[in-house]
Amino acid sequence: MLKRLYILLFLLCLSLKGFSQEKINLVPNPSFEIITRCPDNRAQLLFAETWYAAAVKGRVSSELYSKCVLGIPRDSLAYGFSYPCNNFGCMEARTGGNYAGVGTVFSSNISLNVLEFISNKLIHPLIQGEKYCLELFVSIASSSTGYVPGLQLLFHPDSLLTPFNFVPYRIAGTQDSILALFEPVTLTSTGIYDSLTWQKYATTYTARGGEQFFTVGNLIPGNRTIFTPWAGPVVASDIFQYIYLDDISITHCPDPVVLPPYLKIYPNPTTNRVTVATNALKPDDNARLELVDMFGRQVHNQQLVYSSEGWELDLYGLQAGVYYVRFWVNGELRAAEKLVKSVPVGR
Repeated sequence: MLKRLYILLFLLCLSLKGFSQEKINLVPNPSFEIITRCPDNRAQLLFAETWYAAAVKGRVSSELYSKCVLGIPRDSLAYGFSYPCNNFGCMEARTGGNYAGVGTVFSSNISLNVLEFISNKLIHPLIQGEKYCLELFVSIASSSTGYVPGLQLLFHPDSLLTPFNFVPYRIAGTQDSILALFEPVTLTSTGIYDSLTWQKYATTYTARGGEQFFTVGNLIPGNRTIFTPWAGPVVASDIFQYIYLDDISITHCPDPVVLPPYLKIYPNPTTNRVTVATNALKPDDNARLELVDMFGRQVHNQQLVYSSEGWELDLYGLQAGVYYVRFWVNGELRAAEKLVKSVPVGR
């Protein structure tokens, strides 16, 4: 019995050591692995928990591909959205068994133009002045007849579920109002060419503060959108690009522009109660602690009275899993840390 206890303590120390060095990915369900049902048709990105397609003027029908549909008969409608081969090409997921797909069409008939995005809500808002590292993996479908130069990520404070005035097809008189307020972050300024492997695209972003949603896709304003067919950079109609996306991460960079306040949580992992301490609170501050699950849903909210020794947080009644403690001061998010609730030994 004593030997078993020593082994458990040793493993706990290892997990805490790895935990303290781990980056927190602010993207929930980053590899599309958590789904509500198997996709069997187009426009079913919403079957991946927390993911959706931001609304724009035009047709939006972002897809989800999953291993759970293996073995679908070729004469089935769902076969076109099967895995790993589908209507647009063949690709294994980079990790796990799921990934997303988005298409872009530039047609001589403007009513046939298509622009697709994928969108999600961050686990907690970005903090002003802090630098974040953005990374995702992309592959172009073999059926694409051309490519769009670049891939962008747009941070925004709300969901954009209401259509906004963004039509990237060089229509005279249109204004990209959302882009005038929030400049897209360029992940790559060149075309995506590789249909055989996953290519990594990464960059950094310094937060304005308060950004809680993001959208990925072709977000170049209309007067700069240029489609290039495989034959060369010539004017062409009905050019189609379809790309697959997987493993999207947004984390604090190792060297943040502003060193954030620390938030100390112990013991972590825990089976029930933890103590939370910070260096970022003054006696006259209005502060609170918020606990959210891995999907950003609030499960606890606690107003704080100044204490140099910290505060106790009771996790009784919460399921074992990963949570995030968010520390708010005077209405601003100052710090956030991961908290793991484990199952008590012997249960």
